Amino acid sequence: MRNHFSACLMAFSACALIAVSCLFAQFDHRMMVTVPFDFLVSSQHLAAGTYNVTTNLDQGTVLIRGEDNDSAKFVITIATEVGKGQEQAKLVFNRYGERYFLRQVWAPGMERGRELPPSRVEQEFARGFEKPEIVSLLVTAPGMRRPVR
Repeated sequence: MRNHFSACLMAFSACALIAVSCLFAQFDHRMMVTVPFDFLVSSQHLAAGTYNVTTNLDQGTVLIRGEDNDSAKFVITIATEVGKGQEQAKLVFNRYGERYFLRQVWAPGMERGRELPPSRVEQEFARGFEKPEIVSLLVTAPGMRRPVR
């Protein structure tokens, strides 16, 4: 009886370990980035600060979690491609006046990125402008970030 219980416990532990590792393996790319300005993701306002950005290419999702605060946003995205792989990870924003809207997330070395569909709030801001200014925030190394306009 005792051996049967131990065998069941070991089998359950092995299954739990495999399930947890599969759960974490689903997320393809993680990066930490400091955003020097307030921005919107969909219709949620996020303050300037350090964020963990996790993309899942299989499910087409992006999770943005604030390190400095308790903010988080989970969004469903659309695949976008370039002809060659991105050398650096980057976040791309649409800027209307002083408002920034997260538009794309790119992981390093990937030909495919994730694009966020414009929210109703962004569409309202876009009506007052001809074109948005595109702002790319490059993640050049773990401790270095640099905005490019």
